[in-house]
Amino acid sequence: MKEPTPIESNVPHIVQEVVCLSCISRWIDVRPESVWLKDIVCPHCGETGFVICTGQIMPADEEY
Repeated sequence: MKEPTPIESNVPHIVQEVVCLSCISRWIDVRPESVWLKDIVCPHCGETGFVICTGQIMPADEEY
């Protein structure tokens, strides 16, 4: 697992709708571009490695 990025850092990020294949939960994920989907921990079931992107990329400047 990578070291956390300091919040003061201005790094490019991705906003996507994702789904956990373990518990079938969906959410809007915001993460640095350097974080791989396989490293995301599902906030609902706590499993790692089951998150996939639904293909819906969300503009970063909109509210959800």
